[in-house]
Order: sequence, then structure tokens, then C-alpha cells
Amino acid sequence: MKRHRALAGGRWAALLVVPLLLAAGCRQQQASETQRTPAGAAEVATPAATAAPAAPVSDTPPNELGRVPVLEYHKFAASEGRWTRTPENFRKDLEWLYQNGFRAVSMQDYVTGNINLPRGASPVVFTFDDADEGQFRYLERNGQLVIDPDCALGILEEFNREHPDFGLKATFYVLPYGFGQGKHTKRKFQYIASKGMELGNHSVSHANLKKLSDAKVQEELAGAQKVVQEAVPGYEFFSLALPLGIAPREKPLAVKGSSNGMSYHHRAVLLVGSVPARSPYDKEFNPARIERVQATDVAEVPEYLRLRAQLKKLVAEPGRRYVSDGDPKTITVPAARKEEVSPERAGGRRIQTR
Repeated sequence: MKRHRALAGGRWAALLVVPLLLAAGCRQQQASETQRTPAGAAEVATPAATAAPAAPVSDTPPNELGRVPVLEYHKFAASEGRWTRTPENFRKDLEWLYQNGFRAVSMQDYVTGNINLPRGASPVVFTFDDADEGQFRYLERNGQLVIDPDCALGILEEFNREHPDFGLKATFYVLPYGFGQGKHTKRKFQYIASKGMELGNHSVSHANLKKLSDAKVQEELAGAQKVVQEAVPGYEFFSLALPLGIAPREKPLAVKGSSNGMSYHHRAVLLVGSVPARSPYDKEFNPARIERVQATDVAEVPEYLRLRAQLKKLVAEPGRRYVSDGDPKTITVPAARKEEVSPERAGGRRIQTR
């Protein structure tokens, strides 16, 4: 596949904030394979009523202004590569995250600030680009289709069965051919939606959007929306992972547009690299520029940018990572950082210090 490029420059860091700041909304519901999946939720979610709190995951002091790892995976195959993770290493990633107090949250819940985790837990967001067959593969066994236990989705489901408290949350940034095995494309899209995971926009042809006219940009993004709606009626993308990490010349078109009678509205836009993302309550959080950590540990990548090095740094540095206070109705931060919390993005939650 083509080498991804990081989106350079900060001139649109604040450009798209205004159209993305919307009224409080509801969580995306899980849908059956034939149900309509509702549109993405509004930018800031209000806290919902919850059951009795779960047992604490750790005694790490809460810090809900800490960084959140949004992990970026591509291909899955037998040999590790720049853009390839092996099933064995993916299993190791999941185990390491779990043992170090991370729990999966959806992209939508992260962006809207609807992070409902036990005290001492830290959120992690899984993203999968390009709809590679290694992410979701069917095998035929005794005349039945079963999910390959060594594809990314099969590994996620197996890990969730072993550790139900980890969560089965991920976003797959798909292309129209959908994970290879063309005859199963619609079925795969439907399955992901039915499990409460998310489908995200990655364009029709993995195009360099900067090289396209405004009309072609919208054709690429609206066209991908149309393909998914043919499989899952009514489904609307909540987020876009920029192909190659490159935005269109007219930056707002990455968020909103229409073509051939189909419109799109992305509440979040993801970059390619290369560090853990800001807390959704941070005044500097920009849903139009969400950073990700590339899931690679190969030698050609500088060590400080490799997945395991970044995760270890996140855990080792006091106050660096997001740690839940266990109460979705409050936002707990270090006293010295209280002024960094955005009241608007807090969504009615009580801000408290420790």
C-alpha cells in the first residue's frame, strides 16, 4: 500500500471547530444486521444515568485531561512490516493494554466525551484503515461462514470473550471493496454495525484529496457514504480517516459536503500520526485534527514513535495519560490544570480537582 503521510501544518487547527460544536446528543445505538443505524451523535454528549459503579481498575489518581491513545492499524499478515501487524503481536498489544488498565471506548464516545469507565481505567480507541482482508476474513467451515480467529476482528472478539470488561469497540475506516472477499462485503459491513462497532469514511479510492477539485473531493467522500448505506440503510459516518493523512485544499470539505444526492457530515477527522490524542474536555482538543499512534514497532520507524515505546511512555510519566474517576457526571483533573478544561465540552459535567 502507499506510504501514509502526516498532515502538516496547523493552519486549520481551529478552522473547523465552530461547525463541529453542536448541541448535546445521544449515543449511537447498536443495530441488528437489518436495522437502520442512526447518524453520528452531536459533538458533546451529556452524562447519562448509570448503574452502580464498577470496581476500580487501579489506584492511579484520576486525570481526565490526560492523553488518550487512538491506535492506528492497517494490514494483518504473518510478517511484521511498516504498515502490517501480525496476529501474534496484535494479541500482545491487547494483553499489554488490558494489564496496564486500558479499556476500549468507541470513537464516538471518545469525541463526545461520553467516556464511562471504572475508576482507575484509561480509554483506548482502536481504528483500522483500508478494509484489509486481514482485518475481517470469513472462513467456510462445514458449509457455514465463520470469522477467521486470526483476523483482527476475530482476535478482538476472542479477547472480549476472555475479558468482557475490556470492551468490544473499534472503528473500521472502509473502502467500497470492503475487506476483500467481495461477495461478502455487505455482510461484513452489516456485521460490524450490528455489533455496535463503527464504520468510518476513508473515501472511495483512497485518493490524495489535496489533488482533487472540490467536486471530486465530495464525490469521493459522499460516494463512500452511499456504498455503506446500500449495505446498512440509514447508516451515517461519524468520522473520517484522511486517506494518506492529507486533507483537501478546502479543509471544511473534510467535514461536510454532498455529491449526487448523498451528503456526509463527519463529527471527527483523523490524522495519520503520531502521538496520543488530547482529552475531549481539553480546551485545545480539536475534533477536526485527531492524532493517532501508528501500530508498528519496526526498526525503520524512530523508536520514540513506535507503538510500544509510546504506550510505555504514556504509562510511565505521571499525569500524562487519561485516567477515569469512575463517575460519568464529573470531570476530575489536577488542580493546576483546571483552567484547561473547556466548559462547553464538559457538557454539563461537574468539574472537580484533586
